[in-house]
Amino acid sequence: MEKLILLSPELKHEKDVDEYVKEFIENSSEIFGSANIQKYVNNYTEWFKKIENGINYWNINGDNIPTSTYFAFRKKDEKLIGTINIRHRLND
Repeated sequence: MEKLILLSPELKHEKDVDEYVKEFIENSSEIFGSANIQKYVNNYTEWFKKIENGINYWNINGDNIPTSTYFAFRKKDEKLIGTINIRHRLND
């Protein structure tokens, strides 16, 4: 079984995210559980701000709920292979 490393997103991961999203696009696949990262293809900084606000209880609007996002990197080659969103409570 592959070993994974979970990391909080940082600005330094922009290149990893670009490659990750590009692979999905090239394979005509949808990305799920990634805080809509596919909508920010050329604007990682804006996506990063969005997820940072997602864990701030005081910035949550409407039906949104506090969420933490993590990247799953494969340990052997440090390749980004997934994203994980943890919702801290449920909504309707």
